[in-house]
Amino acid sequence: MGDHLRSMIVLLCFVGVPKNVVAQFSADYGEEIPFSYRLHSDIRDAYLDKRSSDEHRLLQYLMVNYEKAARPVVNASTAMTVKIGFVLTQIASVDERNQVLTVNVWLEQEWTDEVLVWDPAKFGGIEMIIVPSTKIWLPDIVLYNNADDYNKNLMPVNVVLQHTGNVFWSPPTKMRSTCKIDTTYFPFDDQKCLLKLGSWIYDGYQLDVVKRKDNVDMTDYMESGEWVIINTT
Repeated sequence: MGDHLRSMIVLLCFVGVPKNVVAQFSADYGEEIPFSYRLHSDIRDAYLDKRSSDEHRLLQYLMVNYEKAARPVVNASTAMTVKIGFVLTQIASVDERNQVLTVNVWLEQEWTDEVLVWDPAKFGGIEMIIVPSTKIWLPDIVLYNNADDYNKNLMPVNVVLQHTGNVFWSPPTKMRSTCKIDTTYFPFDDQKCLLKLGSWIYDGYQLDVVKRKDNVDMTDYMESGEWVIINTT
């Protein structure tokens, strides 16, 4: 039997008003759109305009005198807690010669920004907004045993900001870590690699780094054709 090529169909979904619906409206009402349809459209547009206005006003309120270079705490003696989650999506490569492990991950980070808080009642009931990560303070979490420039592959994705000051940031990145690899029993070898994460400049009295989850999250992990993960902690 010859080789069988597997195929995949990718479906793209675009949300909008289908052409047949527009054509039906034109056929039934000519160029005139029914009042009820126009009313709903007007209400929707008014809601979106108001929310946009509220968000704009909120962002202006939050960014006034905000200094992203300083830890966002009311009391300078307060230690911030940063929760770190590690979502492993792929083992990109294991370089036995150079003793380097390369993995693709989502580096989940969660903390409380005591400066970026607001009363939803004063901003149209908005309890959560999306903010560019370049606009706010970010923890300087790095891979200590890195074999490359850690920040080179860190994508500047947005953060989710709650009205309580809770911030969630999950940038996808490629990590290249040093790992002592023993190939004595190749190809039946077991390897143990440590990825050590922490703040680069802050001490424990300023930034307390803790686990967000007990184990490595492998929900979105893509199986490797060469390696099997037997345990994570």
